[in-house]
Amino acid sequence: MAAIKLSSSGKAVQFIDDNGLVFQTSTYDYSLLLSGKKKFITPVRLPHDVNPNRFPPSQMLVPRTAENGEIKWEKVDVERGSKGGSDAYDLKKDGERKSNKLKELKEW
Repeated sequence: MAAIKLSSSGKAVQFIDDNGLVFQTSTYDYSLLLSGKKKFITPVRLPHDVNPNRFPPSQMLVPRTAENGEIKWEKVDVERGSKGGSDAYDLKKDGERKSNKLKELKEW
């Protein structure tokens, strides 16, 4: 599932797609687009991706007609590759995981 989020400073709107690619535009440009004063905006691609597991896709439901004519909804798993994330949040958590590991020492 794609996600749209406000940056922590509140000055930018970030668009995160299913593959973890992050695009960003200013809230001012976004408000001009929503008000109709601009016809299109070109968001900037950010250098770090987000882990696709952080914003998982929604389950898709497909209607199937049963033998008695009832419509039954069937869950469909979406197959997509995940390359892992390298955004600041993931790098911070990865650093915490590495620093919390116990080290085996030989004293003799």
